[in-house]
Amino acid sequence: MIDWHNLPDVNSLLGTPMQPWGLWDGYKSLPTEEWTGEDYRAMDQLSVLTLDADNNYQALLDFAETNGKIRAQNDLDTVTNGLICGGF
Repeated sequence: MIDWHNLPDVNSLLGTPMQPWGLWDGYKSLPTEEWTGEDYRAMDQLSVLTLDADNNYQALLDFAETNGKIRAQNDLDTVTNGLICGGF
C-alpha cells in the first residue's frame, strides 16, 4: 500500500521520530485521493531509497530534504495530534 504509513519510519531515520498519529503539512495529512502522479512517483522513489538506506543514507536524506511533503517540520509545534483532531 502506497500512502503515508512509511513516513514516521522515514522521519525517524532522518532524526525526527514521529508518532503514527502525528500529522504535519505534506503527505501525512494529504488524502491519497488528492495525490498527483508526481506524488505517487515521489513515494515510489522514497520507498526505493528507504530500502537502500543502509548503503546510501545520504541519497535518502537529500531526497527528503528536497521534498517538503515528506519530512516533518523541525518546529514540532506545527505537528497535530491526529487522535485529538479526528485525523484518524
